[in-house]
Amino acid sequence: MTAWEFLAKTKYDEAIPEARAAIRLDPKNADLYVPLAQALIGKGDLEGSLVESREALRLNPANALAHIHAAWALLGETKPDAALPELNAILQVDPKYHLARYHLTWYYIQKKQPDQGIVEARLALQGDPSHPYYHFMLGWALES
Repeated sequence: MTAWEFLAKTKYDEAIPEARAAIRLDPKNADLYVPLAQALIGKGDLEGSLVESREALRLNPANALAHIHAAWALLGETKPDAALPELNAILQVDPKYHLARYHLTWYYIQKKQPDQGIVEARLALQGDPSHPYYHFMLGWALES
């Protein structure tokens, strides 16, 4: 199984060695660092995830998922100001990227700006109206 297949089953312990093995085979492929970053987030290793996301971005600065995982790690560490440039980098390429809007909701909640968080959550829901996490974030912003 690939790292992505293990991640789909939330098997982070199994995804990590698969991702590392893939990286050893092709260390200049930025896309291979993304599942490792996601698995590390799943394990609660935000710092490790940030390291792997930054390596992916060093190799390919336009890698949207690497920006997402870097932002996710930074928001998880309650460092919203450091996360914002990652999210803005994605939105410069694709202003409708709903996963970035989801994370921007989290950013604005941390910054105590729930009204802007509501706007971002609604934009995320326009991208994927059935996504349960987007509804959760909208509710969180509405309650903040």
